[in-house]
Amino acid sequence: MESEPEVLNEDLSELTKVEPMRRIELITGAERRRNRSRDEKASIVAESMVPGAVIAEVARRHGLSPQQLYGWRSTFRSNVHKQDDPTFSSIVVDAGPAAFV
Repeated sequence: MESEPEVLNEDLSELTKVEPMRRIELITGAERRRNRSRDEKASIVAESMVPGAVIAEVARRHGLSPQQLYGWRSTFRSNVHKQDDPTFSSIVVDAGPAAFV
């Protein structure tokens, strides 16, 4: 019977640890979705594609879930490939002798 309070004290010490405060966003009202323009989405996607950018941080800054931002990025990539104007062009290099004057 003496060993039970010790186990209980160890369990209580785990419960009394202080955790950092977390941010909670409460959305009230009928509309839960934010309607973002294509330009706004493109801006957020471009921000997420900067080298060194962390998707979760970019998403959090704009009130999105990382999954939603990944979906936008995927849509952006597939739409870029469907455009008539290619993003990249072929380069032809002339293999002939170079004439330097």
